[in-house]
Amino acid sequence: MTIHPPFRPTHYAHLVGDMSHARYREWVLDGERATWPKIMAIRDQTIIGQTLEDCIQRIKRQRRKKEVSVTVS
Repeated sequence: MTIHPPFRPTHYAHLVGDMSHARYREWVLDGERATWPKIMAIRDQTIIGQTLEDCIQRIKRQRRKKEVSVTVS
């Protein structure tokens, strides 16, 4: 997921030049404002990713148990 505040071509000049503390703070606030509406989607994607990782680990454990039981038999 890509999150960014609105960005205009004129902003490039600020990136390569000296940026005032007030401008920097403004950009931070714009970034925060762009992030908050996406928090629930980030949370959901994190939960889904963790669930998938748990499933993968469970399958790997089951495969190892089967391999051990086959070699013992």
